[in-house]
Amino acid sequence: MTSDTGAIRPMRRPTGEPNVMLPDLNESKPFCSPQDQIQWGILFLSRHLRGSSPWEREECLQDVWDWARKQGNLLCLQIIRDYRECLKESGPTYRRHQDWFLSNWNDPEFWAEWENRFSRSGSERTAESVCVRLARQRER
Repeated sequence: MTSDTGAIRPMRRPTGEPNVMLPDLNESKPFCSPQDQIQWGILFLSRHLRGSSPWEREECLQDVWDWARKQGNLLCLQIIRDYRECLKESGPTYRRHQDWFLSNWNDPEFWAEWENRFSRSGSERTAESVCVRLARQRER
């Protein structure tokens, strides 16, 4: 819990002992929740694989999937799964992604984050480069 001043204070057990420390959620960085990370990952893959043939795209996605599975990177696996769903341009995953993107369209902070994430995006389309970028997305 946080105090009225925004400071972190411990939650208390019924005995009065501290249980856990919870961060002040008001100070969290915008666009960095796990769901936001999935949405950014979908955008990253969309931009990164644009212009690839379906065969090249699937080969890259499969390589990244295998890497993420070996690493135990559940976020990356979810991003790939949701990206594949969005390629169908229908269904709840696609609608959720479109809603997220359109709801942030007029937010200057969204576009600042966009610049931060994509201004340095390379054009290399290897699975290794995708793995590295998705791992960096996870660290944000």
